[in-house]
Amino acid sequence: MSKITMPEPVAWGIYNPTFRSYELSKEKVETKYRDDGTVVYVVVPFITTDQAEAYVTAKVREALEEAAALCDRFAERNMHPEECAGAIRTLIPKEST
Repeated sequence: MSKITMPEPVAWGIYNPTFRSYELSKEKVETKYRDDGTVVYVVVPFITTDQAEAYVTAKVREALEEAAALCDRFAERNMHPEECAGAIRTLIPKEST
């Protein structure tokens, strides 16, 4: 499980499906429902590209550190580098289609 958290949104997009309107808010807003469970409006958090790039960089760094630690354990046991590479490949999530 990753220790990297998503960045705090800088704004929230508010979509009203009844009027098919969209607006932005700097204040945090929650999705609102009617008593019958239908949506009054949907809220989508927005982050900046700088925040997104920093998040992705941190996720990649975390994955590389995990892979390096795995290789260190293999090296301590004098195991072959190909075994380490294979172990790293098992950490790569499978793409869903």
